[in-house]
Amino acid sequence: MFFSLFGRNASQVVLATLAIPFPVSHPEFERFVETDKGMLEKSQKLATLLFLPQPPTRASMIRDLTRYGALNNSIQPLQELYEVLETEFNPLGLCETVNVRLKKLLESEEVDYLEQYIPALQDVAIVRLIKQICQVRNSSVVCLLVIFEKYL
Repeated sequence: MFFSLFGRNASQVVLATLAIPFPVSHPEFERFVETDKGMLEKSQKLATLLFLPQPPTRASMIRDLTRYGALNNSIQPLQELYEVLETEFNPLGLCETVNVRLKKLLESEEVDYLEQYIPALQDVAIVRLIKQICQVRNSSVVCLLVIFEKYL
């Protein structure tokens, strides 16, 4: 009973953390978007509520998943999804692999808390795909420059 409840909570923490969108690379764009409060102000308020010295980031929360053992105690399809989204580099098969892992998650016995995270996880997968494609494109441009340098 305790382990299943602990595993369920760990899985939910991992899902919620993986579903966090990537931070904006250019926070100066935020001033052009009309919102109630700035992201920095919201982050500071969150840090105050959690009694933290600084606001948590997506990267720090991902690190905490492994440090505190939440990832190891989550269900296996979720651990596989973490590997695909956070450690593997596969721009050609990323979205297909994520969809297969999400189907496995939905087929697992604990579906009631999973469904709410699916759209956010798909968004994270798309952003991860774009970042990986940009890395490939940048490295191919560098390779071309090195090749062209020989002829200059």
